[in-house]
Amino acid sequence: MRPKNLLKNNSITVVDGKKEVIKVVRTPFGLLTRTWCRHEAECLLKLAELGFESAPKLISSTGNSFIMEKIEGKSLNGRQFRQFCDEQIFLRVLDVVRQLHAFGFAHGNLHPSNILITDRSEPVLIDFETCLQRPNPLFFLFKFSDYVRLHLLWQLRFGPSH
Repeated sequence: MRPKNLLKNNSITVVDGKKEVIKVVRTPFGLLTRTWCRHEAECLLKLAELGFESAPKLISSTGNSFIMEKIEGKSLNGRQFRQFCDEQIFLRVLDVVRQLHAFGFAHGNLHPSNILITDRSEPVLIDFETCLQRPNPLFFLFKFSDYVRLHLLWQLRFGPSH
């Protein structure tokens, strides 16, 4: 079991015919748990208020958990990425990340497993626990990290060895 799975537990429920994700954060430190959970929930809420459509919508939050909409899609992780990620999809992912940055946010953990492609070929970013908002002094470092990870994804799929 990965250490990350000891700290976070996601479960899926169906409410009024819609799937929702309940994300529960557990640490032995109550203040850290509440801060970590509140941070991600606030990022999702602020992004929705700004009109950013490429992230799950926050439904509710409590001290150490929150509920967000469940995004149906395929992760850019593993073999699936090479099978269905063409140049157009990658360029749409790039546009989503640019829009996120234009709203003053940097994802900070832009791994293939945190990028979903819906059945309409629309990219959606998930897992905003490390997200930073400007004017945080680390914002530009996280923004740079987002672009480095996109470059690595590009090389993995379209680089000279493929």
